[in-house]
Amino acid sequence: MIAPTTKKNRIVIVDANNLGYAAFFAHKRLNYDTSRFFMNKHGQKIYRLSTKSIALIFGLPEMIRKLIKDLNPDELILCWDGSVHKERMKLNPNYKGHRKENFQYDRKNFHYQKKRVMRLFYILGIKQVHHPDMEADDFIYMLTEKYRADTNNQVVIVSRDKDFFQLIKKNVVIWDTYQVHSTGFTTKKTLKNPKLFKSSIPQNYGYYPKQGVDYLSLVGDKSDDIPGYHGIGHIRTLAFLKKHSSIKKFINSDAEHSLIDKKKLAKLWKLNRMLIGLRLFFNKFIKDKIDITYYRGKPNPQFRLKKLHQYCDKYNLKTFRKEGFIEIYKNL
Repeated sequence: MIAPTTKKNRIVIVDANNLGYAAFFAHKRLNYDTSRFFMNKHGQKIYRLSTKSIALIFGLPEMIRKLIKDLNPDELILCWDGSVHKERMKLNPNYKGHRKENFQYDRKNFHYQKKRVMRLFYILGIKQVHHPDMEADDFIYMLTEKYRADTNNQVVIVSRDKDFFQLIKKNVVIWDTYQVHSTGFTTKKTLKNPKLFKSSIPQNYGYYPKQGVDYLSLVGDKSDDIPGYHGIGHIRTLAFLKKHSSIKKFINSDAEHSLIDKKKLAKLWKLNRMLIGLRLFFNKFIKDKIDITYYRGKPNPQFRLKKLHQYCDKYNLKTFRKEGFIEIYKNL
């Protein structure tokens, strides 16, 4: 466990869908009824979906429990995706389009469990942010800006999404639950010294946090179906940023690039930085229109042991009745 700091309040902001998918697939066996199966043509058992699938319901609270233990936060907030923001769809009708296909088989099941695990976190007294027309990314940006304004806070964003590199500041770091032992993401050592973490980004990824939007604008973002500049991949993008520092400086200079047409790049950059740049999108489409929206309108839900026991009875969750699990959440 990381010892509490006397200088900084640690605010942990979790990309809940991002971790939720990991939990959903890591514990996928809990989605199936092992007593009901059929044999496929290869003689393999294919188990049928259980009427009480709990991969997400069990897996995510366990991940968050470990996160609380590791990070020892003063405050923890889960940010959930609603639908894709309509303005992003106007900019790119294919935005995140492939996800529906990739998750088609389990999509309905995931969202079924998502509603129920959100209720569980509410019972556990965990703050949750959600709006039906907003993406978690935008809420994470809003919360990061809100908390980082106080220099006594250290903001830790929990996600695997490199989009959040653009938010890294003096007191903002990224924690990747899969790569906590890698110098590319925050480790327990770099949490104590955010400068060490910030300096590790160019060392491990080849570009600075402030170049994150330009990097993704050039290479594209496959996870969000955002196309990059044709013929310019990771290596050429790193070379471009090392030489020109930014797309804006390149476009406004007399410099030339054998594979890049400035007019085409300017058009692509205008579109992509609006899709990728969280600050830019917020200022144009969200600011003064939508505020931080808490689940059930409760910014400070209370831990309720009786309700937890009722929930455990309903889903046969014996693990969540254990003192070790309860105390972690109760003491947050």
